[in-house]
Amino acid sequence: MSAPSSSGSLERGRACLRCRRRKVRCDGGQPACGQCMRANKIDECEYTFGAGLTATQLLEQEVVRLESCIAELQNRSFVITLRNPYEQGESGSVPTQTPLSPNQLIVDFSLELPANMTEVVLNSFLEHASQVGFFLNIQRLLNLINSGPASRERAHPRIPSVLLNAIYLLGLDFRRDAHLEPFRLRLLSYTLQQLPSAVSNARSLTMSYVLQAEILLSYYFFDHNRGLEGAYHSNAAIAMVLAWKLHLIRSPQNTITASVALGQANLLPPSDKVEEGERINAFWAVFVLDKCWSVALGVPSGFADDGSTGTQIDTPWPMTNYAALPANFQSMRTVQTFMQNIPARLGSEQSIHAAQAKASLLFERAARLASQWELNNTSIQASLLFLDNCIERFKATLPAMDGIYSARPDIIRNLLMVHTLAHCATIQLHTPAAQASVASSDITLTAAEAAIRALQGVNTDAIEFITPIMPVLWTMVAQVISRRIVRSRGSDRASPSAVPGPAVPGPDQASLLASFDRILVAMQRWSNTSPLMKHQQTVLHQARARV
Repeated sequence: MSAPSSSGSLERGRACLRCRRRKVRCDGGQPACGQCMRANKIDECEYTFGAGLTATQLLEQEVVRLESCIAELQNRSFVITLRNPYEQGESGSVPTQTPLSPNQLIVDFSLELPANMTEVVLNSFLEHASQVGFFLNIQRLLNLINSGPASRERAHPRIPSVLLNAIYLLGLDFRRDAHLEPFRLRLLSYTLQQLPSAVSNARSLTMSYVLQAEILLSYYFFDHNRGLEGAYHSNAAIAMVLAWKLHLIRSPQNTITASVALGQANLLPPSDKVEEGERINAFWAVFVLDKCWSVALGVPSGFADDGSTGTQIDTPWPMTNYAALPANFQSMRTVQTFMQNIPARLGSEQSIHAAQAKASLLFERAARLASQWELNNTSIQASLLFLDNCIERFKATLPAMDGIYSARPDIIRNLLMVHTLAHCATIQLHTPAAQASVASSDITLTAAEAAIRALQGVNTDAIEFITPIMPVLWTMVAQVISRRIVRSRGSDRASPSAVPGPAVPGPDQASLLASFDRILVAMQRWSNTSPLMKHQQTVLHQARARV
């Protein structure tokens, strides 16, 4: 490792990107500076004075470009024009192939699967659909898939083949069958080549299906540890929901009653309560995706929730039974009402999907507010206290993990995500102060231990797939344990990589190490099927060796 500057200050432009964003002093150490080592953020320590752009810079460039797209889409006259990120042949992208002909673009790839495998792959997807932002009504989708003549030349009526191919892609991915691997790679290529045409030709009848395909692809890439591509599809989904004003469903502000213009397409009013429910679920599926992964990637959220810019969120929380939604019901300031603890107008707002949206909101807000902690002014302190109260109040409403019906793995996985997000929101909020405050350090440790207890209440052997944000959250939990082990040894000034601050009492070393190991054991369950889980597990094994 190169030594820090002897003068105590670096030449302008030589600090790492993470220290620049946090506006803290960087010692310029390589391959990682002292600040990043103490925070266990070695992988995020990147410098810009070398040759070429860093991965973070490439991602930031893409985010800036897509944010400008979103700004355009919020105006009434626009056309969706998202650049295909795969046409430049970036590392990890699908190899360049001859463009598909118009006939190929409408053919359902499932027709090329081995005999009797289509139904198996589809069922594999549906079993885990709730973990990858699937918002469509399953029974209605199955009815459409099963309708029409069983000809090998047909495409399913009304359902773009890009969605069917995305569904089969995820279904194959969930199975992890080596014999089907060639089909998965070809299917990924097909789907990516179909998507630009599907987006530009989206109509009111197919809008939800194209949006669903974007969401599925985003989760696919995140799970495969391909964050740049995952962020591309996530931002494309954000652009769509804002363009189609899905954040204003049932809003008094949404005065467009006949249709919403989208370039050459028209988003007609929903045909029934089921379709309206799909649109509500679609908005919140993208909201959860954005809030979770904006924190994981360290980029701004795409949802501002600002009335002055037309981005205020009025769409009602997702619910289970949309038939119970009164015809004259109007929703307004959904997020702000929740944060201000105003009682819900509908009992169905307490659904598991609503809990996911709320936990994701708190998680992202905690990370955003914590990034301003060093300003240390009265306004920030008041906001910290307010958000801390919101998080604790939300936690108090959650059912215990051990009280969940064990025959519903989908509910168990979703509730585990909610509990873990809520505890990680506390960790995010208090981590900056934990370096100097014993009280804040205790709060983060308590939250980490609560997240581990939630994990212990789950039979991981019964869960074949888990949403890709979980390895990111468990890494945050493990980092709290790791920092506490170092500090409890009182070695903060003896080791250059130790966390600064006073030594603090707490659980004994064996107890802390056991907590750390519980996370590693859980991650091992999915490390062979999820590249992201495997990567994060490797990071934690390295951290475990250091403590």
